[in-house]
Amino acid sequence: MAPEFVPFIAVVALVFLSVASLGVFVVSALLAVFSERWKRAFKITAAIGGASTLVFGALLLLLGSGVYQQYFLNEPMVTAASQSRIKEVIELLDRGASPDSYGIGYVETALIVAVRSEREDIVTLLLSRGADPELRDYHGGTALDYAEKTDKRKLAELLREAARKKRPNQPVETTRSLRGLHVSLKSMACPI
Repeated sequence: MAPEFVPFIAVVALVFLSVASLGVFVVSALLAVFSERWKRAFKITAAIGGASTLVFGALLLLLGSGVYQQYFLNEPMVTAASQSRIKEVIELLDRGASPDSYGIGYVETALIVAVRSEREDIVTLLLSRGADPELRDYHGGTALDYAEKTDKRKLAELLREAARKKRPNQPVETTRSLRGLHVSLKSMACPI
C-alpha cells in the first residue's frame, strides 16, 4: 500500500469509530431512561460513548483538514503548475493552497515543477505568494538548481533574488556550489 493512502484510511477508521461511539451513546442513553435495573451502568456507558464520540470527532476534524489541505489543494496545485495552468494555480492559492506545496509522495514542490516547465509567469506568481526557493526535492535539488540547467537565465535570477530577500546577509548556494565545496575540502584533507 502506498504511504499517501494512510491518511485516507485513518479518516475512514475515525468515521467508523465516531459512528460506533455515537451509536453506543444513543443506545445506552435510551436504555438508561427505560431500564431501572441497569440505569447506572447504562448512564456510565452513555457517558463513555459520548466522550468517545467527541474525541473521535475532534480527531476526525483535525485529520480531515490536513487531508483536505494536502489532497484537495496542494497536490492539485503542483499538478496545475506542471501542466502550465496558471488560472488554476491562482484559484488554488486563493482557496488556501500553500505556495510551498509538495505533490504526491512529497517528491517536488510546485515551484520546482514550474521551473522545470520553464514557466516564468507561474514562478513569479509562486514567489510573490511566498514560495520558498530553497526547498529541496527528493533528489536534493532546489528550484535554483533546475533554473541553472535551463536556457532561461531570468528564472535563475528571480530565484536568486527571492533567496536573497529571504536571507539578506547570506550567500545563495546551489547544490552544484555545495558539491564543489565538498570536493575542494576533500582535496585539502591531510593524509594521516
